[in-house]
Amino acid sequence: MSTISYPEKISKAINLIKDNSSQKIIAGCTAIDKIPDAAISIRNIAELKVIEKREMALGFGSVVTLSSILNLGKRNIPDVLFDSIKSIANRNIRNIATIGGNISGRNFRHTLFSPLLALDAKLTYAKPIFTNITYKTQTVPLAKITEMPDEAFLTGIIVPLTEWNYSAFQRFGPSHEINYDSGTFTILAYSESNRLSNIRLAFASSFLFRNADIETKLMGSYLPLEKSLIDETISAISAKFDEECKKKSLSPILRKQFFNQLSFHLSQLK
Repeated sequence: MSTISYPEKISKAINLIKDNSSQKIIAGCTAIDKIPDAAISIRNIAELKVIEKREMALGFGSVVTLSSILNLGKRNIPDVLFDSIKSIANRNIRNIATIGGNISGRNFRHTLFSPLLALDAKLTYAKPIFTNITYKTQTVPLAKITEMPDEAFLTGIIVPLTEWNYSAFQRFGPSHEINYDSGTFTILAYSESNRLSNIRLAFASSFLFRNADIETKLMGSYLPLEKSLIDETISAISAKFDEECKKKSLSPILRKQFFNQLSFHLSQLK
């Protein structure tokens, strides 16, 4: 039988972690098959349920439900974030599932990773410190986090509201489940006077992929992109991508789907 604690403040959750670091942090529990034997549910912490409009950014507490984000309306959040959330399960699940839960999984990158990676999202987490101060918080770019630090838990996600005039999100794999045949691709681009001034390309599956050097080389290119430049870009991405594939297993079909989408969307930039 599981023992679950329900703290109502971050400080109380941190104290519980201090007492027993083996306890697992849970919230909506839609992504797990079994409740851990010892768990700390953070779903009752009010400060983690807040959606905050900041200057050129949105801040989401980690237990904000996916439905709550959709309820903001498509014009108020980035299109790729809206579309990616809409692709997750159904309304009943989205009423329970949290944004933090979607990006806290280990060993596999779920649906929201590639759009949040492309959007340059940042994660805020709390970690206990063994002094007279209960805990400290730290904000780190999603791109720099491979796993959540030990004894820390996610408290918030900050999503920049940069302007884009081309964006697309694509989900691969089974429609009603997430497994190692699943993946997502996100492209964001902004152009002025037929020149590409900003572009982001992100993939997520068993690993995250985004290469800022390749993106930078594309900036300033005239649109539509010449076929030779698209081919050169895909070749460069392929080399870097396959380096990551050596570290993690990836379905050849999933790889092909990613590069098909990449080629298509680069050709659509105008």
